[in-house]
Amino acid sequence: MVSYIQNEMQTSLDAFCAVFQKLIEEEGLVLKGSYEHLSVMQFILIERYKVKEQLGKAITALRAAGLPDNEVLDLCGLDSNIQLREYVTPITNGNNGTENTSSTEDTSSEE
Repeated sequence: MVSYIQNEMQTSLDAFCAVFQKLIEEEGLVLKGSYEHLSVMQFILIERYKVKEQLGKAITALRAAGLPDNEVLDLCGLDSNIQLREYVTPITNGNNGTENTSSTEDTSSEE
């Protein structure tokens, strides 16, 4: 069923959207059709999320090891132009999990 949706129905929907896209006069507005909302397609989304989760863990581990962001992005196969946010080290409490965060950036204020 999933392969039918991906290979047959999605192609028809893409063609349908392409025809209507020609009628849209507003610049920058893109019409996109998707069947991802169907329950049969949900397991594919779950697998994609698992991959993203593993990628996030790899990025966190590499940054925690002290690698520069450009190397981290290269090792993870991501575009080197991506700007990563400040790395925040979680401080865990033995009983409850994450309790607080510790920033690696100097937050002292000049007065």
